[in-house]
Amino acid sequence: MQLSYQRDLDSIGVFDSVRMPDFAVITGLNGSGKTHLMRAIKAGHVTVDAIPVHEIGYYTYKDFLVPNDSTLNNQQIESHRQQTWQWFTGTQGNPRINWRQQLTTLHTQNFVITENGQQIDLLARDLPKDVSIWEADNNPSLVDDALATRIDNYVTALRQQVFAQANFKKIPHCVDLIKALRKTDSFLHLINEEDFQERFVPSVQTTNHLATSLGVIFTKYKINQFLWAHRQFDAGDCAKTKNEPGSPLVCVRRFQ
Repeated sequence: MQLSYQRDLDSIGVFDSVRMPDFAVITGLNGSGKTHLMRAIKAGHVTVDAIPVHEIGYYTYKDFLVPNDSTLNNQQIESHRQQTWQWFTGTQGNPRINWRQQLTTLHTQNFVITENGQQIDLLARDLPKDVSIWEADNNPSLVDDALATRIDNYVTALRQQVFAQANFKKIPHCVDLIKALRKTDSFLHLINEEDFQERFVPSVQTTNHLATSLGVIFTKYKINQFLWAHRQFDAGDCAKTKNEPGSPLVCVRRFQ
């Protein structure tokens, strides 16, 4: 199939047509434009083999959920999203606190300076467009030292003055709210309801631990398999399948 540019949308701008396999997986860091590409296709701003927009099907994670007693239905998910957003913005809650305003205050304290009578947002000016604030916090080398220090101070204050506060923890699904904030493409205090709705996925408490237990079992198996293969390689028990450059390594003995 071929992706072709028609018109700009969000971060999607002019690009040369791209030929892709009929089955393709698009991956990338948060904020790299995956969702924007899907929006552009859905809006007809990017075409797929000239297929009419109405003939393209769209699916979300909810279409692939395995039904069980602990799964939230669409109406419950929407209800939780609305409730959490209202608590986050201070239109509901006890006490009612506009946490988005708190984030604005923290942002201003750490990144906004005044030069020649004008306010300058250092984060907006100096943070590379393809780097999120969380990535810069985890890898300070992505930004200059001065901005890295400000980001470190901001994230520390964010955790102490917002996420760790008792009133913030009263917000329904506050853990899922934090996850949504960490996935946003924009600065935290600029998150709008549309971005929030897209990124917020409420979790559910359950006493059915079968799925988790199976996940642990398979994860341990894959880790042991990976470590075994490394030990075999270090011991010289792996060899080239062919005497050709770039041919894959296979282990002589099978993993048990």
